[in-house]
Amino acid sequence: MSIAPLPKREDDLADDECNGAELASGDEPELESLPVFEQPHIVIRGWAHVLSAAPKAGKTTLLAHVVRDWLGQGLRILWLTEEPKSIWRRRLRRLGGDWSKLTLKWGDPSRDPELRERAATGPWEVVIVDTMRQFLKVEKWNDDALVAAAIRPWIGAVSREADRTLLLVHHNRKGGGEHGEEIADSHEILAAVDIAVILKRVGEDLDTRRRKVHAFGREIEDITFLYEMADTDARTLRYLGHADAVSLAQVQERVLEALGDEGMTTEAVRAALNEPRPSRRQVLDALTALAQGRRISREPSIGASVQGKRVTWFGPGANLARPLTPMSGPCQVPVPLGPEYEPGRERLNTGDQLGTTAIPIQGPVRGSHTPTPFRSLAEFNGARR
Repeated sequence: MSIAPLPKREDDLADDECNGAELASGDEPELESLPVFEQPHIVIRGWAHVLSAAPKAGKTTLLAHVVRDWLGQGLRILWLTEEPKSIWRRRLRRLGGDWSKLTLKWGDPSRDPELRERAATGPWEVVIVDTMRQFLKVEKWNDDALVAAAIRPWIGAVSREADRTLLLVHHNRKGGGEHGEEIADSHEILAAVDIAVILKRVGEDLDTRRRKVHAFGREIEDITFLYEMADTDARTLRYLGHADAVSLAQVQERVLEALGDEGMTTEAVRAALNEPRPSRRQVLDALTALAQGRRISREPSIGASVQGKRVTWFGPGANLARPLTPMSGPCQVPVPLGPEYEPGRERLNTGDQLGTTAIPIQGPVRGSHTPTPFRSLAEFNGARR
C-alpha cells in the first residue's frame, strides 16, 4: 500500500528546515579555510573547532601566530583569554604585526550568558574561547549532560546562527589517547564540534621545540603535520611538513640519498636534506640505525667510543673508497698454513688451509676491512712489500 504525500504549502519549509533533494542539487560554495601554515581544512570558516593539548604545550603560541596571519587578511577576532594583560603585552610586542582588529576580553564562568551573547553579536568573524574551563559554566566536566548544556548553546549561537568561526581551547587528559580520546573530560566536547585539532609535543623531552598537529572531523580527511619553534622565544614557527615525511624510515631513505662516499658529519648530512628537514636527533638516529644495519659505516666504528672524536659517516659505496688509516702493531691477517708455512710463528690453526696469525704490521691498513686471503706465503710476502 502506497502512502499519498501530504499536500505541500508554501510555508511548509521554515528557515530551520530543508528539503534533502533541493539541498543536494543546489549550488554550494567551496569550504573556505582559514589557513594554518597555509594548510586547508584545519580551521573552516563558520565551523566549530576544539584545540586540545597538554598544559604549556603551546596552544596559545600556535593560535597567536595563525591569528596574526588572519588579522593580516582583514579578519576581526574576539579572543576570550585567561592570561593577564602583562603576558599579552609581551607576546604582542615580541611577535610584532598589526593587532588593531584583535579584541581581548576577560571573564569567568559566572558571566557565561553575557560573554556568549557578546561573542555572537559583536563585529568579528572569529571567536576564540581560551580556555573553556575559564568561561563556560559547568559544574562537572566529566558529566556529558552538563557539558552538552554548556557547550552546545555556544556552538548554536556563535557558529550556527551568527556564522562565526569558533575555536574552543581545552586540555588533553594525562593518560593520553588517540583519535580524540586524548581530549580531557567529557566525550561530549568531541561530539559537539565539527573539527578537533590535537596538538602534541614530539618526543619525551619537555624542552622539545617540535610539535605535531592532527586535525580531523566531519566531512574532511585527517591531516597530520609537524612544525617547530625556530627560535628560543617562539617568535617564529617553521612548518616541517607531513609527519610521515620525517618518520625514522623516511629519514633513513633520505639520508642514504644524501650521504656521500667521501664522508660527512651529522650536521653536513642534515644540511644536505631538503625541507621538511628532520631534527638533528632524527638524523643521528637514522644514521646510527643504518650503520648498525651495515648499510653505511662510521668512523669511529659503531660500538667504539666517540667522546672527543670527530664522527664521520660514509655512504654505501665507501668500502673501497675509504682512505688508508695508518696503524702499527700486531694485526690479525690471513696467512697460508700449508707446506710453505714459515716456522717459528704462532699457528692459530693447522692443516693446509689458510688461517690467521698475529704478525707485526707497519704502515697503512684498512682498519674496518677484512684482508683478502692469500694463496701462498710468497703472495703474502709480495703483498707486504
